[in-house]
Amino acid sequence: MSGEVEGLDAAGFEAAAQSAKSGCPVSKALTGVEITLDASLV
Repeated sequence: MSGEVEGLDAAGFEAAAQSAKSGCPVSKALTGVEITLDASLV
């Protein structure tokens, strides 16, 4: 995942991405399956 968000630093972007991943219904449905996230601020 890559994004450009005005007023958001890399740490804030990473926190938002991790929050989205943990709240994702697909991630919840696949509990027990390893899901990785590679997020970077452009």
